[in-house]
Amino acid sequence: MIMEIKEIIIKSLFFTCFAYGSCSSNFPQTTEQKISYYESRARTYQALADAQRLSPPYNSPTLRNRGGLYDPSMRMVYLSEAKKYKRLAEQAKEQFDTN
Repeated sequence: MIMEIKEIIIKSLFFTCFAYGSCSSNFPQTTEQKISYYESRARTYQALADAQRLSPPYNSPTLRNRGGLYDPSMRMVYLSEAKKYKRLAEQAKEQFDTN
Protein backbone atom coordinates (compact mmCIF):
# COMPACT_ATOMS: atom_id res chain seq x y z
CA MET A 1 0.00 0.00 0.00
CA ILE A 2 2.74 2.46 0.95
CA MET A 3 4.77 1.52 -2.15
CA GLU A 4 1.78 2.30 -4.37
CA ILE A 5 1.37 5.71 -2.77
CA LYS A 6 5.08 6.43 -3.21
CA GLU A 7 4.90 5.41 -6.87
CA ILE A 8 1.89 7.67 -7.43
CA ILE A 9 3.63 10.60 -5.75
CA ILE A 10 6.85 10.06 -7.72
CA LYS A 11 4.95 9.76 -11.01
CA SER A 12 2.91 12.88 -10.31
CA LEU A 13 6.03 14.87 -9.40
CA PHE A 14 7.81 13.66 -12.51
CA PHE A 15 4.82 14.57 -14.68
CA THR A 16 4.52 18.01 -13.06
CA CYS A 17 8.21 18.77 -13.60
CA PHE A 18 8.07 17.52 -17.17
CA ALA A 19 4.96 19.54 -17.98
CA TYR A 20 6.36 22.70 -16.39
CA GLY A 21 9.72 22.35 -18.13
CA SER A 22 8.28 21.64 -21.54
CA CYS A 23 5.72 24.45 -21.41
CA SER A 24 8.00 27.17 -20.12
CA SER A 25 10.94 26.40 -22.37
CA ASN A 26 8.95 26.51 -25.63
CA PHE A 27 7.65 30.05 -25.24
CA PRO A 28 9.89 32.67 -26.88
CA GLN A 29 11.79 34.97 -24.56
CA THR A 30 12.91 37.95 -26.64
CA THR A 31 10.75 40.20 -28.80
CA GLU A 32 12.43 38.96 -31.98
CA GLN A 33 11.66 35.37 -31.00
CA LYS A 34 8.05 36.31 -30.26
CA ILE A 35 7.69 37.94 -33.68
CA SER A 36 9.16 34.89 -35.39
CA TYR A 37 6.96 32.55 -33.35
CA TYR A 38 3.76 34.49 -34.05
CA GLU A 39 4.50 34.79 -37.77
CA SER A 40 5.25 31.07 -37.98
CA ARG A 41 1.99 30.19 -36.25
CA ALA A 42 0.07 32.56 -38.54
CA ARG A 43 1.59 30.91 -41.63
CA THR A 44 0.76 27.45 -40.28
CA TYR A 45 -2.87 28.29 -39.62
CA GLN A 46 -3.19 30.04 -42.99
CA ALA A 47 -1.81 26.92 -44.70
CA LEU A 48 -4.30 24.74 -42.82
CA ALA A 49 -7.15 27.03 -43.89
CA ASP A 50 -5.96 26.91 -47.49
CA ALA A 51 -5.79 23.12 -47.34
CA GLN A 52 -9.40 23.03 -46.15
CA ARG A 53 -10.43 25.34 -48.99
CA LEU A 54 -8.58 23.36 -51.64
CA SER A 55 -9.49 19.83 -50.55
CA PRO A 56 -12.66 18.29 -51.91
CA PRO A 57 -15.42 17.45 -49.46
CA TYR A 58 -15.09 13.73 -50.33
CA ASN A 59 -11.86 11.97 -51.16
CA SER A 60 -13.35 9.03 -53.04
CA PRO A 61 -16.77 7.66 -54.00
CA THR A 62 -16.65 5.18 -51.11
CA LEU A 63 -16.40 8.03 -48.59
CA ARG A 64 -19.36 10.06 -49.84
CA ASN A 65 -21.54 9.23 -46.86
CA ARG A 66 -18.81 9.78 -44.29
CA GLY A 67 -17.42 13.03 -43.06
CA GLY A 68 -14.07 13.59 -44.70
CA LEU A 69 -11.31 16.03 -43.92
CA TYR A 70 -13.35 18.83 -45.43
CA ASP A 71 -14.95 20.92 -42.73
CA PRO A 72 -15.91 24.54 -43.48
CA SER A 73 -16.22 25.38 -39.79
CA MET A 74 -12.63 24.26 -39.19
CA ARG A 75 -11.52 26.51 -42.03
CA MET A 76 -13.06 29.45 -40.22
CA VAL A 77 -11.31 28.44 -36.99
CA TYR A 78 -7.98 28.24 -38.81
CA LEU A 79 -8.57 31.64 -40.41
CA SER A 80 -9.41 33.25 -37.07
CA GLU A 81 -6.31 31.74 -35.47
CA ALA A 82 -4.17 32.98 -38.37
CA LYS A 83 -5.67 36.44 -37.94
CA LYS A 84 -5.02 36.35 -34.19
CA TYR A 85 -1.35 35.44 -34.63
CA LYS A 86 -0.87 38.04 -37.38
CA ARG A 87 -2.27 40.65 -35.01
CA LEU A 88 0.03 39.47 -32.19
CA ALA A 89 3.02 39.65 -34.54
CA GLU A 90 2.10 43.20 -35.55
CA GLN A 91 1.76 44.21 -31.90
CA ALA A 92 5.13 42.66 -31.08
CA LYS A 93 6.69 44.51 -34.04
CA GLU A 94 5.22 47.79 -32.82
CA GLN A 95 6.52 47.11 -29.33
CA PHE A 96 9.95 46.28 -30.76
CA ASP A 97 9.99 49.47 -32.85
CA THR A 98 9.10 51.67 -29.87
CA ASN A 99 11.94 50.22 -27.78
